[in-house]
Amino acid sequence: MKFIRIQKGFDLHAAGRPSLELQRLEAPETVAFIPKHIRFIKPRLAIKEKDSVKVGSLLFSDKHRPDLKFRSPGAGIVETVHFGPRRILEAIVIRLDSEEEDEIFSSISEAALDTMDTKDLVARIQEGGLWALIRELPFKNIPFYHGKPPGIIVTMGTKEPFEPEPSVYLRGREDLFQFGIRALKRLTANVVVVLPSGNDAPDF
Repeated sequence: MKFIRIQKGFDLHAAGRPSLELQRLEAPETVAFIPKHIRFIKPRLAIKEKDSVKVGSLLFSDKHRPDLKFRSPGAGIVETVHFGPRRILEAIVIRLDSEEEDEIFSSISEAALDTMDTKDLVARIQEGGLWALIRELPFKNIPFYHGKPPGIIVTMGTKEPFEPEPSVYLRGREDLFQFGIRALKRLTANVVVVLPSGNDAPDF
């Protein structure tokens, strides 16, 4: 791992720090997906009100890019689909079940990852709804795949006061994170992981 120390920036030196303990709260009664906050897409609904959905069920895709899929953050019943002016999709509200069921996707083994065609890997990421989490600089739009990009930046927090440390939200999932980094390295040879100094992180 290569470390780069950045001299510029400003440290507020705020007193205190977030707890290193992870507290699990009770699940809310409803969750909402807010498509209007996602720029440069035109949603094509795959569900309607009163439909049952699982965690990971397809909610909508982009009309112009059908391979760009957006999936449910919770399992339950689609309670409301909110439309704004000109029938712009504003929100999808899901009333959660007490026992949430997950959508099942085919997994990728470590051996398969090393030999998988890059286009197949991109298709699997898109099918799982994870491609929409990637942003392309400088405009922070969801990228098209045009072959290997010059680099991928993975951000694991900043020096913002009271921001949780990566060691907290990665606890118990370090192997999965490393597997994700390996997958990104199949897309480009230049993967940069950015995290604040003084934070523990897996060796990748």
